[in-house]
Amino acid sequence: MALDARSTPRPWHALPTDLGALVCAAIPAIADELVDVLGPAIPVYRSLEGPFGRDVVAAVADALHDFAGVIEHRPPTVGADRALYVAVGERWFRSGHSLDDLQSGYHLGARVVWRRIAAVATDAGAEAETVAVLADALFAYLDEIAAVTVEGFVAAQAAAAGELERRRAQLVATLVADPTPERAVLERTAADASWPLPRSVAVITLAADHGGLRDRRLPGDLLIGSVDGAACLILPDPDGPGRRQQLELALRGHAAALGSTVAAEHAARSWARARALWRLLDPGVPGLLVADDHLLELLLAEDPSLVDDLARLRLAPLTALAPRSRERLESTLLAYLRHRGNGPRIAAALQVHPQTVRYRLARLRDLLGAALDDPEARFELEVVLRARSAARP
Repeated sequence: MALDARSTPRPWHALPTDLGALVCAAIPAIADELVDVLGPAIPVYRSLEGPFGRDVVAAVADALHDFAGVIEHRPPTVGADRALYVAVGERWFRSGHSLDDLQSGYHLGARVVWRRIAAVATDAGAEAETVAVLADALFAYLDEIAAVTVEGFVAAQAAAAGELERRRAQLVATLVADPTPERAVLERTAADASWPLPRSVAVITLAADHGGLRDRRLPGDLLIGSVDGAACLILPDPDGPGRRQQLELALRGHAAALGSTVAAEHAARSWARARALWRLLDPGVPGLLVADDHLLELLLAEDPSLVDDLARLRLAPLTALAPRSRERLESTLLAYLRHRGNGPRIAAALQVHPQTVRYRLARLRDLLGAALDDPEARFELEVVLRARSAARP
């Protein structure tokens, strides 16, 4: 039954008129061979002996019956059965199998089906050109089924990802809520979000406008959400090896504040500390500030008037100086207290000549006198100067 290229007939018109019935008769054998071939070749298909497997085989049989019924009358297409194959893809995703396994099964299954149908066509006396037309029609039909099934899989995957993201955003809000929910509530919310509740966490905050943050190489178990208009990131096991470095690298270019490490049920405390530190830092300067490195500043920030009172008491001799001179002497005094009077370290910290340091220290001793040798006065001076340094951009 040769094709006449000049008349360009529709391909399915060149097929034997009784081929549909012959294909239908071969469908049970084709389904059995699919089960025998797919299982050993692709491990996930070994489950074809169960209920889901029976559904898959039934879908294949339905597809072949539909193909057999239309090849003599119209171009093979899934048509009204599209929703059926979309549902197969959705169910495949929900079963926990991968898209790669689905597509591998289609590729192998197509070869099995073609061998059988080609044999049927050959036994029916179809010529080579007719068999070629049949191959084109069959593979086009199977490709369409595969594409529609993949469409269903991807749609289900996207819906699941959106739902998971929503649940994780809810988990972020639950973890930092005040008052803190009971442990059982946290565990249930974490389980719904597929996020194992860790023993310890630390909370990070940064500008609400953190576009592109998800594209960075953040730790895979990091929760990202938004609370009260601020970005809220929850890091499990923050003190684990390399965790801080990984976070700093991922947040490079962002100003961010990291709260203290706490038990998961006390995440609200870490969040409050991160937000307090955020209010102290200069958001125009990128970098990760850590609350545990600024506990004194955070403590003093609770009542700024204490710092003002302490400053009036201890820094009164400097108030008569010009603002620029006073600022230089305060910076030198803080470096002096931090480095225990070590001249070279003070000069390096201030990036000035050692002779300049010696001049400034002499000036400070003239102004402050015995306070520089009094342990209590030195402590109060350092507290005041640290607080001012933290508040100064």
